[in-house]
Amino acid sequence: MMLDKYASDNDFLLIGVQETGAGNQWKTLSNRKTFHDTNDSCNKGCVIIVKQEVMFTQLPSISTISSNIDSVWGMLSWNGKRFIVGNLYLKLEYLSGVKEMLQMLEEAYELSKRHRCAGVIAMGDFNARHFIWNDTIVNSYGKYIEEHLDWSKFCVQSSSSSTFLASNGSSHVDFFITSTNLDQYLDQQTADHFVNLYSGAPLRGHVPVLMSIQSTPVTHRSVKEQKYKLQSMDWFNWTWDIEANLSTELTDSLNTDDTVKELLEAIENTIRAATRENCPKKCVSKHSKPYWTTELTTLSEKLRADLKSYLTRNTDTALTAFQCSKSCFEEARKIACQQFILKKTRNLNTSQANKFWKEFNQLFKPPSNQMVEALISENGSILTENEDIEKEMFSTFFEARHIEANTSRFDDEHFNEINDLYNFVKSSNFQPCRKTLDQLPQSSKLLYCSVTEWEVLSTIKGIKSIAASFDNQDMHQSMLKKLGSNAIYALSKLFTLCLNGLWLWNESKVIFLKKDGKASYSKAGAYMPISISPYIGKLFERILAQRLEEYLRKVGILDENQEGFTKGKTQ
Repeated sequence: MMLDKYASDNDFLLIGVQETGAGNQWKTLSNRKTFHDTNDSCNKGCVIIVKQEVMFTQLPSISTISSNIDSVWGMLSWNGKRFIVGNLYLKLEYLSGVKEMLQMLEEAYELSKRHRCAGVIAMGDFNARHFIWNDTIVNSYGKYIEEHLDWSKFCVQSSSSSTFLASNGSSHVDFFITSTNLDQYLDQQTADHFVNLYSGAPLRGHVPVLMSIQSTPVTHRSVKEQKYKLQSMDWFNWTWDIEANLSTELTDSLNTDDTVKELLEAIENTIRAATRENCPKKCVSKHSKPYWTTELTTLSEKLRADLKSYLTRNTDTALTAFQCSKSCFEEARKIACQQFILKKTRNLNTSQANKFWKEFNQLFKPPSNQMVEALISENGSILTENEDIEKEMFSTFFEARHIEANTSRFDDEHFNEINDLYNFVKSSNFQPCRKTLDQLPQSSKLLYCSVTEWEVLSTIKGIKSIAASFDNQDMHQSMLKKLGSNAIYALSKLFTLCLNGLWLWNESKVIFLKKDGKASYSKAGAYMPISISPYIGKLFERILAQRLEEYLRKVGILDENQEGFTKGKTQ
């Protein structure tokens, strides 16, 4: 009943269902035709369901390739086009089934050419896991598909979110394998987490995976991510533009307590505008390799042309040309990569070599899927909406629930004293009152004296490690070292105002990375929060830290055996 209503509400053209049970016991849905697998459900069964008005011709010759796989194959006629469509279920612990499934795909491909079909679409529960289709691990089924699927003919179409939900770890075992020529007609696949059609819902089971076929090529494709290419920055003009637009007159006009926010905005906007004007962007893709050469570009273009020719005219001559181009490209790529490594590592010491290999492995290792998966909340419900996941993450990491759960372990008197002191400081916007400031010793007043340009410059020069990422204001840490005198003057005035006014950096971008070695990522505790804060705010924090350290040194508060966070000592 639930599937019948779901199909009716969404007006699906074709539905593939796996694990339907033994025999032909699956009931036909309203106004739809059902086609059963021809192996009498030797495992768990599967069916294809189509609308009554749709033409679908079953092709048992493909299914008979294997008597150990539940499969339904047929020719679908829709909107003036024909497709070879298959629905399969691969049982676990039967690796030969993956080989037989690939043989079915090859047979379907040949039938598609013979009958001048638009292409092949295979769907199902393949029990195969691999990074290629967004899973978190690789199993034997996924590895076999990666190594033996003819990628010149087929591609894997998968959902960005999990298709099988489980409390001990979700996965992407349900996907589509389609002809490469169909890619331009297919929309992004999505897993529907909002309908409970599966066994064990909502805690465990498969969810529907949806895909749309367009009658004309899809024009709106996902845009490749673009990032600033700092290596190609025109630093001279970048600094000049900032100096010209961030004049001392502008800074002085905003040098008041009431306009401190406007001064920060003026600095950030000027830097952003200069970066947009003088720094080119690059598309982030797996071909953004440091060893890439003009020869590889030429070979890559020839390989693409030969592949297109082979897909257009499937002749022996075209196949030979494509295989030759592929072999030449791979050989040239390996040589270029080896030469790049030899050149970079020839004169490195141990420390430099370790740094090089760390960066090299980060660039070339398989990309990790850092997406936060569907979470299971404390009450046992599955969270799939971004808003619900964000609330769960915030509650876990930023509401100090671990303190509330362990209040019995704290000394109540000390706990209340610290809380009262913190609330008093917070109520005064973290600023000392004038009476308190007057009572401080002379050395303490150095904490609140004006920030000088020399202090800003010396702090920037003291930054040794350069962070790899941009902050939430599109600024890179290396830009601080390229700022001119006007920008340094503006920063000194901004930081001086912040000593007597508001703290301006109250927001950070928080991302969550998966902790290594976790069996399941369905709990918030399996992730690690990383806060990305503005570099200008971090620069101010460094200045404050240096002042505090100098103050503590002068008044002699620090224990002589203090090791942590002390210059010249190790923890």
